[in-house]
Amino acid sequence: MRVTRIDAFDMNFEECSVAKKYKLIGTSGMGEKRIYVGHDEMMLDEFFDLNNIECFMLLKKDLQKYLYEAKDEFYHPTQDYKNDLSDYYEENVINTNNIANDVIKLHFVKKYDSQNRYYLNFKDDGYSSSNWDFLRNIALPRVTKLNFVKVRNVDNNKLYIYIKPSFYIEEKVVEEKLIVEDLLAGNRQAVENRRKGQVQWRMKLLDIMPGCVITKVTEDRILEACHIKPHSISLSEGKIEELTDVNNGLIMTPTFHKLFDMGFISFNDNGTILISPFLSNMNKQRLSLKDDAQYRIPKNCAEYLAYHRSNVYNQIPDLQI
Repeated sequence: MRVTRIDAFDMNFEECSVAKKYKLIGTSGMGEKRIYVGHDEMMLDEFFDLNNIECFMLLKKDLQKYLYEAKDEFYHPTQDYKNDLSDYYEENVINTNNIANDVIKLHFVKKYDSQNRYYLNFKDDGYSSSNWDFLRNIALPRVTKLNFVKVRNVDNNKLYIYIKPSFYIEEKVVEEKLIVEDLLAGNRQAVENRRKGQVQWRMKLLDIMPGCVITKVTEDRILEACHIKPHSISLSEGKIEELTDVNNGLIMTPTFHKLFDMGFISFNDNGTILISPFLSNMNKQRLSLKDDAQYRIPKNCAEYLAYHRSNVYNQIPDLQI
């Protein structure tokens, strides 16, 4: 299906919507089988356009990727869950691999309650609710992002909304968890070595890139060293040397660091910026991001940037309905 992008919307997968088995300690509720998306009725009506949307869709391969990226959270959680998540991981993988269709269709109706809360409820069509369970049964609270991209089929002019779940934990949370684990194991020296390694890595990057590659800001107190290949992936693959490889880093201000980590921007090898179709039109304008703007990116970063474009940067896949 050939599509043209119209707009995008993203949100956290809220605690109120997760399956009961994934509840966090200190939280209550049974886990509502509906999606809370916000308060701004006018903006949400305009985006979701429920009377004209042909269908929403999930992709089986996105659910499989989510599980791969969330595996460490199931076995070594960064949050305090009521249950042992490791009991569910292998079953989740098997069930997801056994989903019959590559494209999972959904239909929703709007519910806007007296407290100005906007929900997407499942249409009573015999399959939308059960199809949503494919995601709900694997998605964890607070570390799951839902990205909605509205597209138009250029051949028949029909509208669709593609939903992509993504797993996201900030690097500092992963680092803090490792520090706690090392301290509990009595490995204080390992903690010191890791801290020193990251400080030295940042200083070397600042020698190469004295300012943010996008904004050109040079005040080092507000600059951050950003891993191109995610910190957590290098750790899970046992490639510790990547954490302090200067070719695996860029200097950015915090906002652009977060955008890069979440796959909303990336770069071609020649420094041309790539702006994800998952970034909303409003946020793109507010951030003053321009398509095809070119920045000075070290050529030695090419291998890691190729990884980022293929595995982190959010793109619209080939959608076959």
